[in-house]
Amino acid sequence: MDKDPLAERSDDQLMASVGAGDRLAFHELVRRHHRTAWGVALRFAGHDDDAEDLVQDTFLTVFQKAASYRSQGRFSSYLLCILANRSISGHRKQRPILVASLPEPTGGPEGESSLVQAQASARIAALLAELPERQRMAIVLRYYQELSHAEIAETMEISQKAVERLLHRARLTLRDKLDRRA
Repeated sequence: MDKDPLAERSDDQLMASVGAGDRLAFHELVRRHHRTAWGVALRFAGHDDDAEDLVQDTFLTVFQKAASYRSQGRFSSYLLCILANRSISGHRKQRPILVASLPEPTGGPEGESSLVQAQASARIAALLAELPERQRMAIVLRYYQELSHAEIAETMEISQKAVERLLHRARLTLRDKLDRRA
């Protein structure tokens, strides 16, 4: 069985091909990075429809800018930078974060534990939705994508000190909201 030649190419090589009009190379980039982009967008937007809009808008921008793309680091950082900018600048009215369904307790400690985890996740998602956009994006990138401060700074196009301040303010706000609701 022959290996897919696109799968063997680096992201930068794929972007060069996309810039030359290769749609299959673009599809390979989407395949590789859709899950990460979707995770960040969903955590930021809190709603499937808004997250999908952000992801599509981000990949459309990648496609449109492919001809002028110049590698200055990892492609994933470039992609998340576009996503972060689209999320923050284009974020419409916040929708409430809904939990489609909580798992039914199945009896025993395992069932109760999964219900408690689902409730805690829903509570955290609701608190995240109340944060200002830049703080929310910093929290999502740090704690859900596990990016370093330097990577967040690169992604959000701000200094590492600004990242530290955003994360500090976000944690204080979240702690305060948790204390008030406890």
